[in-house]
Amino acid sequence: MYHLKNLKIMTKRFIFSVAAIAIMLVSCSQNDMEVVNVTDSDAISLNPNTAITRALIADYDMLKDDNNGFAVFATTLDNQTGWYSNIDGLNNHWNKLDGKWGFKTTVNWPATGSYPMDFYAFYPSADDAISRTNVTYPNIKLDIDITTNVEKQVDILSTHGKANSKPATSSLGLTFKHILSKINFSVTNKDGNNNLIPATEQKAYVQAVGFSNLYSTNSYDVKGQAWDANLNVFKPYNYYNSFVPLTGTDKYVSIEFSGADNTPFYTGNDAKDKNMMLLPQEPALWVPATQPPWNLPSGNDAYVQVWYRLEKSDDPNFIGFRSAEDHPEILNSKTHKDYKGPLFVKAGYTYVSKWDEGLGYLYELPIPGKSGGRLLNKYLYDDQGNVTDLELPGGEEGGPIITDDEEIHLIPTVVGWDDQPNENLRD
Repeated sequence: MYHLKNLKIMTKRFIFSVAAIAIMLVSCSQNDMEVVNVTDSDAISLNPNTAITRALIADYDMLKDDNNGFAVFATTLDNQTGWYSNIDGLNNHWNKLDGKWGFKTTVNWPATGSYPMDFYAFYPSADDAISRTNVTYPNIKLDIDITTNVEKQVDILSTHGKANSKPATSSLGLTFKHILSKINFSVTNKDGNNNLIPATEQKAYVQAVGFSNLYSTNSYDVKGQAWDANLNVFKPYNYYNSFVPLTGTDKYVSIEFSGADNTPFYTGNDAKDKNMMLLPQEPALWVPATQPPWNLPSGNDAYVQVWYRLEKSDDPNFIGFRSAEDHPEILNSKTHKDYKGPLFVKAGYTYVSKWDEGLGYLYELPIPGKSGGRLLNKYLYDDQGNVTDLELPGGEEGGPIITDDEEIHLIPTVVGWDDQPNENLRD
């Protein structure tokens, strides 16, 4: 049985204080600071102070600098036919030019008899991923379609709060949550006995890594604060580079991992900015055969795919080839006879696939590990991602690249939303 060790759930929260009014957004960072801007009027002002990821993680500065603000809906006890006043999802809340938070069109607190008053909000208020076709009173359902362009993926936030009366302090707390799942990869150079491999002995070069056949669309009920069960449309999602062949003189840049111990693909500022934001889901996985005849993924089987090659100190062509000139059949090649660049294998891995909203998942790729992954194609790939007519010597499609006694299964570390990769738990 596969399991997650030391499950660590530290979902990032965003708190708004609704004042008279001022609503503030406060983060759960180590340097929380609450600044309530209480005004003299009865206008509803949402004054966020939050500490929002490729997808950038949504933070205070992002909200403050976004002139579109965030979308808010409100209902009251005495109105059962529509949204309260102008809090209808179109009258966004934003940081105005005078530095104060408020609705685009000012809205006051209702009179006694209108309570309880419910607030529903989400951010961003508009994005290519978010469709409002199902937003008609009394429903607030967002149709979400996650783009395969990781640079345009966004961190989506949502919340529901209730005021049982006009707050005496002119402040009402709301807690925002992330409704997507954050995904990252790392690499560890391990041998067949799960031991770390010294940098002097092996070097792994990863040209691309990503998922195949993930769900890409679903609907989120902002009022119920829950996803629907209608996950749909399968798409590939690439974390580093792409599995689409390049043209012209463009080449993919490989990342070298030598002596790597849970080493992330991105470091520094990129570690914050380059996450994947995907739908919470549990797709049907590819189940590799544990002995011949080997099987490849079929239909909508989900799996991790990787282009990589591996050099050993005494063998630069241990898995793949440092130079195509070293391939024993290069002179007979009809597609790459004159190609002198590296050759990569395309490997597949199964993985623990259940993702919950608001949690981050780090998948540690063991290269080579006990198996080197399952061979997805007996033919090797060049540095543009083009398949060649050169086979991996001794390779069998669907079979382990190194040995045949291990099922490949990636078990993720479950992390808090803002943890850096080197803080993640390990098996």
